[in-house]
Amino acid sequence: SNTGVQPKLSLIRDLFAPNPKAARPLASTTPLNAPATAPTMTAAATIVKTPAAPTESAVKPSAAAPTPLPITKPAVAPAAPAVASTGNPEQEVSAAVRSWATAWSAKNTGDYFSAYGKEFDAPGGRKAWEEERKKRILGKNKISVKLDNLAVSVNGNKAQARFKQNYNADSLAVSSRKTLDLVKSGDRWVIVKESTGS
Repeated sequence: SNTGVQPKLSLIRDLFAPNPKAARPLASTTPLNAPATAPTMTAAATIVKTPAAPTESAVKPSAAAPTPLPITKPAVAPAAPAVASTGNPEQEVSAAVRSWATAWSAKNTGDYFSAYGKEFDAPGGRKAWEEERKKRILGKNKISVKLDNLAVSVNGNKAQARFKQNYNADSLAVSSRKTLDLVKSGDRWVIVKESTGS
């Protein structure tokens, strides 16, 4: 019946009861009906790097880049076969005659005609003779002119060359004796007359 003891006894019963009442929660500074706060992000934010703009040196070509080589045009062949001056007239005449045969074999009509001087006694005139010779030379698929037993005699600015000529063109093969008369024109020996036979 003691009113002062009853609250104490009630508390003791609660503490020692088989199913004690849940203890009163401690006072919280957060109201029960307070809205839940958003979880704090603990992961580090992903940083997206944008590619850097190309530098001026990357845009412009390097100064050390190789410079393309200039295109060179092939040298134009001389109109006449060059024969070096040796100081020996017989050797110079022999070289001029062999150059003439080489141009003929190569069907090089420019060098072939330039081996003849302006004084050459062309049958039917120089122009007609050149046209006829050009047709014969260019009309062959293959030409071979070989000289054997070349003998040269020089008298001042005049010379004579004798040799055996072996001419082969396509199916034609001819061997004959030939004589060329030459004169010195400037620093070149040119043909002014040719004859076949002994």
